[in-house]
Amino acid sequence: MKGVFFTGPAAVRLYDDHVDAVHRYLTRRLGVEHAIPLVGETFVIAVSGEGPPNNTAEMERSWLLGIATGLLHRHDDVEEERLAAWAADGTARDAADPLLETVAADSETAVMRAAATLRPDDRDLLFLTVWEGYPTQTAARVVGLSTGATSSALKRVRRELRKRAATVSKNTKRSPTPDDPGLRPSGEETS
Repeated sequence: MKGVFFTGPAAVRLYDDHVDAVHRYLTRRLGVEHAIPLVGETFVIAVSGEGPPNNTAEMERSWLLGIATGLLHRHDDVEEERLAAWAADGTARDAADPLLETVAADSETAVMRAAATLRPDDRDLLFLTVWEGYPTQTAARVVGLSTGATSSALKRVRRELRKRAATVSKNTKRSPTPDDPGLRPSGEETS
């Protein structure tokens, strides 16, 4: 099935309909200073090629968030630093609230430090569903997985976040580092 091309009024409508969602997503992940150029780049890429075959608002949003997520991965280090800074300076409360509920943790600092150590792909799934509130099917389209694979991955990511947050909580007397045994990126072997 061929996708549609967004030109002229269709490109303007695409931007008007979805710029807020893309901006909110990137800003929450990277901060305003890094998000603004990526929002523009997302839409430049979107109107430069073929769009989704199903031209519904939900499909368009998923497609645009997929483009934005790909661009975001060039800035994984910025996101990790942002999460760690939130944890360090105590400003994590609003951002951590949905994550606290997700993993039943008692410390926003622990959750944000633990989230900073997740693999970028795992953060994508977690933040799309928890922070952005998208259903599993939308998150699946954004990251290019089946709904079943996304559901399984989300269960694994929540379990991993819960485990890592507990490790951080235990180590509150000292600052945990990414080399602490419970905080290695998912799938990374110990040496």
